Amino acid sequence: MSDESRKNRSLGRRGTRSLPEAEADRQRARRTPRAPKPDSLRFHFGAWIQARRLEMAAIIIALIISQFFVLQAQHFEGRYARAREAEWWLPFWQNLESLELRLYDSRFTNRGPRVPACYDKIAIVGVDQKSLNSYETWPWPREWHARLVSRLKKAGAKVIVLDFDFNDKRDIIADATLAQAMADAGNVILPSFDTMEESRAGAAATAMMISLNSPLAQSDYDQWAAIHRKELQSDPKLKRAYETFSGLGLDEQTPDLGINYLPYDLDDSARRYPFRGEFNDRSVNIGGVGILAAATYQKMVDARPDGRYETALKKGVWPTLNGAARPVPLTLNLPSLPTSPVYFTTPIHWWGPPGTFNTYSYSAVLGVEEVDENNRVRTSGYSDADLKKHFQDRIVFVGATAHILKDNFSMPLFLEQGARKSGFGRAEAKISGVELHATVAAMFLDGAFIRTIAPHWTIASIYGLSLIACLWTVILRGWVNNLARTMQKKASKVGLGWWLHSWLWFSVYALLVSLPLILFWQAGKMLFLVKNLWVITVYPGVSAALTSATVLMLLFAAETIERRKTIAQLGSFMSPEVRDEILAQPENQYVRPRRLTATMLFTDLEGFTSYSEEHEPEEVVEALNDYFDRMVTIVNAHGGNVDKYIGDSVMAFFGFPLPRYDHAAQALLCAIAMQEECARFREETGVEFYMRVGVHTGEMIAGAIGAEKANHFNYTALGDTVNLASRLEGKNKEFGSWIMCSAATYEAAGGIVEAEPKGASIKGKSQDVEVFIVHGLKGAPEQDKHWGRQLPSPITPSAGELTTGAQALAEDGAEDMLALPAGTREPGDAKS
Repeated sequence: MSDESRKNRSLGRRGTRSLPEAEADRQRARRTPRAPKPDSLRFHFGAWIQARRLEMAAIIIALIISQFFVLQAQHFEGRYARAREAEWWLPFWQNLESLELRLYDSRFTNRGPRVPACYDKIAIVGVDQKSLNSYETWPWPREWHARLVSRLKKAGAKVIVLDFDFNDKRDIIADATLAQAMADAGNVILPSFDTMEESRAGAAATAMMISLNSPLAQSDYDQWAAIHRKELQSDPKLKRAYETFSGLGLDEQTPDLGINYLPYDLDDSARRYPFRGEFNDRSVNIGGVGILAAATYQKMVDARPDGRYETALKKGVWPTLNGAARPVPLTLNLPSLPTSPVYFTTPIHWWGPPGTFNTYSYSAVLGVEEVDENNRVRTSGYSDADLKKHFQDRIVFVGATAHILKDNFSMPLFLEQGARKSGFGRAEAKISGVELHATVAAMFLDGAFIRTIAPHWTIASIYGLSLIACLWTVILRGWVNNLARTMQKKASKVGLGWWLHSWLWFSVYALLVSLPLILFWQAGKMLFLVKNLWVITVYPGVSAALTSATVLMLLFAAETIERRKTIAQLGSFMSPEVRDEILAQPENQYVRPRRLTATMLFTDLEGFTSYSEEHEPEEVVEALNDYFDRMVTIVNAHGGNVDKYIGDSVMAFFGFPLPRYDHAAQALLCAIAMQEECARFREETGVEFYMRVGVHTGEMIAGAIGAEKANHFNYTALGDTVNLASRLEGKNKEFGSWIMCSAATYEAAGGIVEAEPKGASIKGKSQDVEVFIVHGLKGAPEQDKHWGRQLPSPITPSAGELTTGAQALAEDGAEDMLALPAGTREPGDAKS
């Protein structure tokens, strides 16, 4: 044979086709559509959704609740935009807003006082109670203010702010004196006080129209002069005063108008300060008093239009003392009326409690003239050296600090060092208006602004925190269920009832679901502490809490339904005791096997094989189910537990998982009752089933036994005791008996049965084993005579005959043994 033929033959033996055939096969394969994937490899979206229906339901709940709080948060963001009204679709908006504002105050309370970098550049001269007592009158003559301005200027004060109302005419001589003192100083700021008038804005509620009253101008005394022309001509002093004021004025001596208006929140507390006010169709920009003081100190105010100060007001960018230009966080306060001014406000940075800045008494700075016993006039108060030490190169704010003058505003409560802090500190402290201006001036000099998180981040936090809370609640479900079940199992040993599971379930969840809220609160607290950033907390927090509570109720309902379903299903496969012990175990764990002493019972049917061969499978199953139903009822009635069915055999145990001292006696009583019921079964159904029973008591290993890695277990018992009980059931054939028990069982039962001792050789045992053939209850006729081939006639028992077994136990001194349960027919009651 040639090499080529040998090669072709070799390829043919291997089943290899020629190259053209292989190419044709590949082309056919490309044309042939691929077989679909098996169902097991496909992704079933519907099944995936069904498996995660609780998660989907929780997400939907979170989105619905979040949307409600998003509307509330948007309403809160517009709290300074217009005259708001309570909307029917926004319930509790006032409560939520008040709580948010209180939490904002608590940020300062928890943070504690801080010292501004410009602390030594600000001083306050206060009209305190001591000053009022010294001068015994109010309001004071304006000559006193003029004298104070002169002393402060002499002391080197860089800026002087007089927080008094000078827009009404009182005394031309005093006003002229003050105007001259201001002109000489050249650095005095006077506020423009606001006036409010009630008005209507369409269908809206009564609104306030706000306008500013400037200090006295040069022309304010012109009408007065026309009326008092004769007095001016006859009184040279009055004429000089009028000419001085007409040439100077008060409004003309202040660098610019300063807004002295504060917007109030829902709880009547002031937390924002006017940065800029727009008047006359927004053509005129005016800053707040504290802001004007800071600008004057920084030499930003000049006579040029659109100078540095005007530019800073328009752009909202402020240059600090260290040279950095920082944007000012502003909120637009739209007016309720078109004619009212428009304000842009910024949050107030509270540095500390009242008295944070150096405050000096008005009377001490001005000096009090006293006449001594020698009729010499003496002035008490600070000396020129003291005044220079306290006020040189500083912004000096002068105003009322006495509470009786009622120029006070609410502020966050700062507690003393070491005092107990409250997370919901109410704004109970009061700060004077003059110190509030000083606080704002320090905020602008340092550039330490309080910023508020952007509205879109607030909305995102509401949705995000609610989704996290609901998913976190769902994720914890299994762990909480396991913990509650385990604790309930331990508590049930001391007599606590079923209600403990629900109580533990809710308690553990309440602790765990608050974790995201605590983390969110701490994050907001840290951002405020480090970055001066106010994170809106109430709306996301309440939304997440309500979402968690709603999802919690959903999970509790699902857990209750699932638990009832599981209990019902497990009740079909095992005894209530085994079921309860398994349910008490954590998921993915099992009942650990343990060594114990119990009694095993095995049964087997004689004649079942021939019956199966002679009847249809459906008939066999029907008869077997009827038979098992009767037997399992008897086992459960005697405190036993059916382990499994082995064909036509029943394997049952007594004494675990719930321990009981009479497990051996109950096993023997159960065996006799099963034989009696089997006899009735034959009579009632005509099915010739004859049962043999083996019972043995001893040590064994009981619990969940099986494939641990595969997580597949069977609650059963193993050991020589189990094997011996099975062997005794088979030994009934050799002795022609129907119930056989070991000596250990007979002795543990206390001799409650009539039994015949025998010696039997057991496979696997080197010596014979003492066994007992049970004939029936002690003191009763030999019941085993009708357990075999002789079918007895049933006898309907009377009420008194139901306790025959119990009377027999009582006669033998075993009154405390449990006899056949009530309603179970005694073996001797069958027909003869």
